Parts: sequence; C-alpha cells; structure tokens
Amino acid sequence: TTATTKMVLSHHLKRFWSWYHKRSNGLPVIVLFMYLLVATAETISMTAFQGWLKDDINMTVSTQSDYYAVAFIPWVAKPLYGFIADSFQLCNGRITYLTICGLGSAACYLLLAFAVTNTVGAFVFTFIRATFNAFAELLIGLILVKFAQKNTKNTGFIQGTATGARNAGSLMSYGVTAWMYSCKDGHKPPGNRLVIAMTAVIPLVLAVGSFFVPDDRKEKQIYEEVTEHLIQPLLAEDSNLQTANVSKDDEKDTGEYSIKTKAILIVLILEFQELLVWIGCKDLLRFPLWWKVTVGKAVVFIIFSSVVLFFGMKRNKIDWFLVILGSFLFLYNAIPSTSVTLSTFEYNVFYMSKCRLQWLGIIGSFSAILGSLSYHAIFRKRTSVLALAVTSVFAVSVGLSSLPLAEMPATEREDDMKTAFLYASLSRIVVGFFGSLAFVPLLVIITDNCPPQWSGTAYGMFLALLDLGDVVSGYTTQPLIDKYHLDYNSWEKLPTFIYECTAWKGAVFVLILILAIAGKYRQQQQRQTL
Repeated sequence: TTATTKMVLSHHLKRFWSWYHKRSNGLPVIVLFMYLLVATAETISMTAFQGWLKDDINMTVSTQSDYYAVAFIPWVAKPLYGFIADSFQLCNGRITYLTICGLGSAACYLLLAFAVTNTVGAFVFTFIRATFNAFAELLIGLILVKFAQKNTKNTGFIQGTATGARNAGSLMSYGVTAWMYSCKDGHKPPGNRLVIAMTAVIPLVLAVGSFFVPDDRKEKQIYEEVTEHLIQPLLAEDSNLQTANVSKDDEKDTGEYSIKTKAILIVLILEFQELLVWIGCKDLLRFPLWWKVTVGKAVVFIIFSSVVLFFGMKRNKIDWFLVILGSFLFLYNAIPSTSVTLSTFEYNVFYMSKCRLQWLGIIGSFSAILGSLSYHAIFRKRTSVLALAVTSVFAVSVGLSSLPLAEMPATEREDDMKTAFLYASLSRIVVGFFGSLAFVPLLVIITDNCPPQWSGTAYGMFLALLDLGDVVSGYTTQPLIDKYHLDYNSWEKLPTFIYECTAWKGAVFVLILILAIAGKYRQQQQRQTL
C-alpha cells in the first residue's frame, strides 16, 4: 500500500541521514550544494564567454591570452583570502564574506552581460568576478576543514563527497550546454549575453544559502568559554605546565611574528605566481623594459621572502613538515602532463562535431563523481599517504588509455568518427575515475595538516601551491611538445609524447616516499614530546 511504502522510504531515509551525519561529522548538506553551485557557475558559461569575447567584444586571439591570464590570477591568491578570513571577522564571521562574494559575483555577471562593450571593461569585471568566485570557493573549503577536523578519521569521506559535489556541478553544466548547443539540424543556440546573464542566478542562490551555514562566532565563543573555565584552571594547578618563565615581551614577539610570517608566505606565493604569468605573457607585451622591471621585482621579492622564512623558521616555530608538504604539493603537479595537450587533440578531432565534446565532458564528469565517492569505501582503514601512493599508480598508468585514439591514422579518425568517439569516451571514463580517486588523498592530507589557529591562510596556501604546480606543468611540458613538433595539423608523434610524459610521472613516487619518511619522523618527534 501507499502508507507502507511511505513508512519504508521514511525508515531508509532516516537510516541514511544518520549514517551521513556520522560519517560527515555533521557537515550541513548546504555546504555540498554550495560546492556544486561554484563548479556550475564556472563551467556552464564557458562556451558563451568564448563567443562573447569573439563576437560581442571583438577581442583578438592574442589579447584573449592576456585575458585568460588575468582571469586566472585571483584563483592563486587564495592565501590572501584565507588571511583576510582568519584576521578580520565581520558581524557573522566568515559567512558574511560568503554572502558578499555571492552578491558581488552576480552583479559582475549582469554587468558583463548588459553593460560591458569594450576590452577594458571585460578585463576589469572578469578579474573582479573571478576574485569573488575564488574567495567563495575558499570560504566553502574552510567550512569543510572545520567539520573535518572534528574527527580526522572521516576526512576522506568528507573530501570525497565534496569533490563529488564539484564534479556533479560540472556534470550538470555539461548536460545543460549539450542541450543549448545541440547538433540537431535547425537548432538555434541562445545568445551569449543571455547565457551569461542567466548564470548570475547561481551566485545569488549561493548568497541566500550562506544564511543557512552555522555561525562561526558561536563556535568560537564556546571554545573560548571552555578554555577559560575548564582548561586554564587545570593548567594552573599543574606546576609542570605553568608558563611563568616566559616573559611578556617574548609572548608579544611570538604573536606579532606569526602575522608577519603569514604575510611573508602570502607575498612569496603571489610574487611567484606573478612571475609565472609575466613569463608566459612575454611575447604578447609591447614594452620590454616594463616587463624586465616587473619580472625583476618579482624575483627580488621571492628571494627576500625565502631568505627571511629560512632564517626565521626556528624563531617563528614554523612546522618544518608543513614546508615539506607545501613543496610536495607544488612538485606533484609541476611534472610534465598530457592533460592539456590531449584536450587540444580531442578538440581538433571533434572540431566539426562539438556536441561530441559536450558528451565527453558529461562522461568524464560522471566517471569523476564515481571515483571521488569511492575513495572512502576503498581506503577507509588506510593512511592518506598510502592511499595517495596506491591511487597514483593508477593515475600515472591511465595516461596510456588515450593511446588507441592517438594511434589512429588521421584519415581513419575522419572517416570513422564513431570509433574515435568510442576510444575518447573510454579514455575519459578511466582518466576521470582514477584521476579523481587520486586527487582526494591530496585534499585529505591538506585538511589534516592545517593548523587550527590559521587554517584559512594555510588551506589557501596549500591550494595555491597545487595551482602553481599546474602552471609550472605547462612550462615543463612545453619542451616535450616542441621536441615532438606537436601542432593542430601534426599529431604523428603524440603516442611517443604520451609515453615520455608517463615516464616523467614516475617521479611522483619518489616525492611520495620523501613525504612518507618526513611524516613518520614527525610522528616519532610528537610521541617523544608527549
């Protein structure tokens, strides 16, 4: 009967909710929904923005390179956003920043859709929009970190679920764009400005959803009350734990220098990113002297910041393991990669059938969702470093899955488009699943090693180092592309390029071994201290 069916469904829903609440440390579902919204906003309007730049703004191809470089900069400024969120609490804690970012991003989408008609406006408002979106994504990540650190045994489930939510946002976007840009005869796609304007709804929903996220101030107030009334009296009774020998000047200096340390780290990350951007844009700039001055300034700041941090590590009580972890995250992504080149190759193969590209995006996103959600079930009782080592074996090997398509002669690819699409789909399934499965342990390691007192700055810095590694990977891959003369009309050496990049990826295991040894040594030191 209908009543019995409702009772059974209600029972299973309650069991599922109880299971989720336990595994997620009570993480509100609205946080996962916010991850989906951010991913959707960044993906759903990509095709519309490409047409908008070409047809509405009349931006040249060379200027578009500068445009995308500028739009990328806010995404690596996450340490700065984390520092702001840690140091300057507004009326509702970090949640107020999230509301402001949602409203600001929506306003920028509307201005880009209806008001901007020239290149300068496109640069300015795109930069502001990217800043709001990047800040919002970091704030959502900090909420995730806060709940994950309540019980680190569930960090894998929380980060895996969040990654699945992001991939679900991409999947939903590809589904919508596949309908908007259908290959059916007579189908007319919507206008570019209309799609951009409709995207403004997504950050507006994000701003409304921020009111349903727990208030930072209440948890901070509870923590301070517990510390004042329970922990401090206990410490005062134990003479071995008293800190009477520490002078006020030392305490003042330590606290002040902690802020300086975070500021120097932020300068180091931002200047390094600026250096990479200007190196990439060298051939597009008209003023060589200004380029040399800008690059020289960035190099000086990087050297100065590095020297200050190196000689101040002991005094500032910087955990050396965090330095090793940050270096690992950077180098892990900086190794030559086939991802961008293969995307260009697929675009070239299916250029006359763009709807197939949308379907490849759908297939890859769905596979990535399965990979991220499978992480906790597979590695629930394993350490995150071991999980990273195992998943990296598959992540490195799956690069070879694109060989069947790459080895097809050009004439066969053009004549047998269905077979080419089948090979591309199988590659997307394998790469999407194992790539996402290997990405989750990185997020788990980052989350578990964020110092609670400055989690925002640390989390933003680790994510920025991952992004910096991606940028450097473009530079390390370029010599291999030139070596094999890969171009839009020349893909004969692509299989050899794939083999060599896969061999370079073997260096990942050396980095993981170093990280594992450092983590083991750190645990021994902590045990001796206790």
